[in-house]
Amino acid sequence: MEYCEFIRKFNSKEIKRVNFRLKGYPHYDDCAIFYRRDDVGGGRSVEIIVCRLTRDDYQTVSFYRQFDEEYKLFDMGRKGKFTLKQAWPLVGIIAVG
Repeated sequence: MEYCEFIRKFNSKEIKRVNFRLKGYPHYDDCAIFYRRDDVGGGRSVEIIVCRLTRDDYQTVSFYRQFDEEYKLFDMGRKGKFTLKQAWPLVGIIAVG
């Protein structure tokens, strides 16, 4: 799946969850991006997008309403920080839901 297709389907909620790994980076071998509903009280809830990049939740970031394509999710040490789009060639999709 191409990055543009993934983002289109994710933002339109055709895809609500993707589990993936970054090839060659064991630190990022169990990543997930998914929608989650959080209670805010008074019978209300909000839907947020969660990017869980490590098993221990050390690298987790959330977005309200829409995925921020410009946010640099991945810290690859000396190579720098990268957005999902920049890292997409390394993405190995495990599951889509």
